[in-house]
Amino acid sequence: MFRLCAILALASLSASLAIAQNPGNPVTVRADGLGSPIGLIADPFGDFIVSDTAGKQVWWVTTDGRKQVIARDQITVNHGLPWVSPSGIGWDVFANLIIITQRQTHKMTPKSTFTVMFTMDDVKGVALAPDGSLWFAGSDHPAVRHYDPFGTYIETMSWTAANNESTPYLIASSQAGDVYFVTSGPTAPTNVYKVTGKQGQLLFQTSFHAAGLAVDADGNLYFTGDQEGNVYKYSPSGAALENPFASGLDHPTGIAFGRNSDGSMNSRLFVVEGSGRLVELNSGDVSQRGAPIGFATATQATADLLKPGALTDAQRRVLDNVGNKNGRYDVGDLRAFLIQTTTLSPGAPFGAGGKP
Repeated sequence: MFRLCAILALASLSASLAIAQNPGNPVTVRADGLGSPIGLIADPFGDFIVSDTAGKQVWWVTTDGRKQVIARDQITVNHGLPWVSPSGIGWDVFANLIIITQRQTHKMTPKSTFTVMFTMDDVKGVALAPDGSLWFAGSDHPAVRHYDPFGTYIETMSWTAANNESTPYLIASSQAGDVYFVTSGPTAPTNVYKVTGKQGQLLFQTSFHAAGLAVDADGNLYFTGDQEGNVYKYSPSGAALENPFASGLDHPTGIAFGRNSDGSMNSRLFVVEGSGRLVELNSGDVSQRGAPIGFATATQATADLLKPGALTDAQRRVLDNVGNKNGRYDVGDLRAFLIQTTTLSPGAPFGAGGKP
């Protein structure tokens, strides 16, 4: 009996040590009671937005456990089709929250007004690229679609898919502008593609089913394996790194890097679990911060004109792209940005119709 207890104790200790040796362990619970979360993104002030597919709602969540529903089914039902199973969420360059549901993709402005971007079945994911354009993965006709910063359709990517391969359901962009998307197929639970030119090229395959994808500043890819309870890390070329990066999670789904209060990305890495928890990985061993490809705030955009440094080079290029496209960030770009974010009235001269 004593020997059996000793063996069990040793096995338990070995399992604990194995988890502790993973760079992302131990994890810390930051919030609970989020229903059945799928999507996770950081907001510009260091908090998080979580899509709750079972509750048909979207949460605002802080890292000290506070939470509030900011969107739910009843809000958008008047736009046409019922709001069914919110899944993918993301930002556009104007700080509008993009919420993907089963039949429609919605845009929620900073003032909490809603519009429908388009009606299309089974869109799953959205990614904001460094140039301000948007990429959407998955549809009733398998595709990866590209839109400009204003939501105008540009093109559809194609790829050589394996037989019976599922539609794309995860998509992300690196700081360098590399766009990755994920499908499931018969030869591997996860197929990872990289958009090259106008084609999606198979980059690598994995033995786990990916439920979430995040990219750090060096272009490394972090996947959640919901069935395995792990987080995995890969290089931009598809080489496995430190796998599993974290383990012992309860059906992890969405994964995202955090932000500082000034909007800059940091190296804190968060995951939502199917049980409704927001957890933080052991970020002391996350070597790189998240890719800073998010939107700029009106305050940052204004401050950078007065004293450069509030924006990254990528953000300046984005604002020029949505402005006068003259190759530099200037007051004309700021005015166009403030109009799009409803900070400035379109008919007013700059400095008179609203304050940045």
